[in-house]
Amino acid sequence: MLFALLVSALALAQDAPKEAAKPVYRVTRMTDTIRVDGRLDESAYSAPPTFELAYETRPAENKPAPVRTEVWITFDSSNLYAAFRAHDPDPKQIRARYSDRDNAFGDDFLGIVLDTFNDQRRGFEFFANPLGVQMDLTQNEMTGNEDASWDAIWESAGRITADGYEVRCASPSPPSASRRPAAR
Repeated sequence: MLFALLVSALALAQDAPKEAAKPVYRVTRMTDTIRVDGRLDESAYSAPPTFELAYETRPAENKPAPVRTEVWITFDSSNLYAAFRAHDPDPKQIRARYSDRDNAFGDDFLGIVLDTFNDQRRGFEFFANPLGVQMDLTQNEMTGNEDASWDAIWESAGRITADGYEVRCASPSPPSASRRPAAR
């Protein structure tokens, strides 16, 4: 009987769909000067977005996104940039208010999570509401904790538009080895 269960389990495992390949997005270096002003009016934003958000995580958990959200990610010698254009069929319903840092989670918001360790277990979260109010946290899959006591140094700005809202963020890049001061 145990052998039959093991064979059945192996057969099910072989018939189970393979995990889908993770998408890879090409991020190119920015040649224009970018202002973190909440307006996506530089030439970079006339190009197709780096990707579109396919799923939402709040209020639904990984459900297909009900509206279109375009995301551009780029960088220059000083910063990593993320820009978002969130379309909304009824912009009057957008929830956004000016509040203290890390206190806008009751608003609409969007952002990115950076897995700088490339281990899919820890991440740095950078979120902003439609007015650019920052919410940054660390996440740890092993403990299930998100920690809002971590505050990164970054810029964000946002604005509500006739079609939804736009947010732009910039996070300083770490200095390269060639720019680091020599140790003494």
